Amino acid sequence: MRGREKRQGDFISHSVYALIPRDHLFRRLRALLDWEALAAELDDCYRDAGRPSVPPEVMIRILFLQFLVDCSDRQIEDDLLMHNHANGVVGLAADEPGPDHSTLSRFRDRVGPERFAALFNRVVDSAREAGIVGDRLHAIDARAVKANVAT
Repeated sequence: MRGREKRQGDFISHSVYALIPRDHLFRRLRALLDWEALAAELDDCYRDAGRPSVPPEVMIRILFLQFLVDCSDRQIEDDLLMHNHANGVVGLAADEPGPDHSTLSRFRDRVGPERFAALFNRVVDSAREAGIVGDRLHAIDARAVKANVAT
């Protein structure tokens, strides 16, 4: 069953989120687009019965944050557990544990690779228009170099 995002946050979460400067990347991310409308496109991926899932808009924001900070599923799981400000950005309460790495993987599988790529590209395009991400290419030289070591 599709989970719904809570509209009213608790005092602690609101207080932690209030500490983030207004022009910070995380606040800009939260206000980027209509996440609920974006997630509504995924309603057909969920059944009408069962336990509520992590809301898809929360999952999309987590995966976009993961893209921005360039980390693995396990690392974003740890980041959400250790950094309360990240919870406020993605839509979790300050004391609410984020989804584990396997939930992130199952979400991507549930949506499907083509559909997820199209949805994610729309988020990235919106972020590019808002100046959150850029088009600069970063090249890394990865050629083999012999080390000067005693053998």
